[in-house]
Amino acid sequence: MPSLRRKDHKRRKKSKTARRRRQSRRTGDSIEITTSIEIATEAPAKHPVQPHKPRIPVAGPAEIVDLTIDSLPKSPVEAPTQPPDNRTTYEAYLESQSAPKKRVPWSWLLRGKCTETYMPVMRGKWWSYTKAELAVESVTRQSNLSHIARIMETELGQQLYGDNRCRRCKESDHECWVYADAARQQISRPGSACTRCRWSPAAGGCSLSTRTPNVSLTKRLHNEPILFYPRPILPKSNT
Repeated sequence: MPSLRRKDHKRRKKSKTARRRRQSRRTGDSIEITTSIEIATEAPAKHPVQPHKPRIPVAGPAEIVDLTIDSLPKSPVEAPTQPPDNRTTYEAYLESQSAPKKRVPWSWLLRGKCTETYMPVMRGKWWSYTKAELAVESVTRQSNLSHIARIMETELGQQLYGDNRCRRCKESDHECWVYADAARQQISRPGSACTRCRWSPAAGGCSLSTRTPNVSLTKRLHNEPILFYPRPILPKSNT
């Protein structure tokens, strides 16, 4: 009987120790889980999480592009702007120097005078210009070019022949065109100079111009003697 009791006591003791071990394992696992969660939530991470960066593909040897200065395309903005080429053949040059035989009809005004800028209808003539070319000119030059094109193209222009031409047109053997007499009632400030002298004014002005030349004061004093008249000296009055 004592031997059975001892065996029974040993079995109970073993079961108790086994039960304690199982409990200690369960409690230990829970403690480890809770401590790991607390450490993960409370303790700061040694290495912060980096944002996602897209992977840059690396070109292989066959995909390498030549990026030298000579291989880069040249920008058209960097190229210097060239003026329009006004060269032509000799036959076209002779054609550009003469006025058209068929004149452009003019819309005659019943009252008042025209002050609008005239745009030439014909192209390739020595007096032709575009809106872009006219925009860069001064106001005085714009008015001058408008008069020239109006005289050379419309029926308001009149051609002079022979000795009736201005001195400059006779020397250069150019056509001499001026405003007709009827045009002076249609155009504001028509002037009397020919178109060639209007385009490139020379010293002394056009010989057909009725405008008084703008002579400087020094030349006028040099050409015209100054007359001094004596002034009588009156005696002082005693009063």
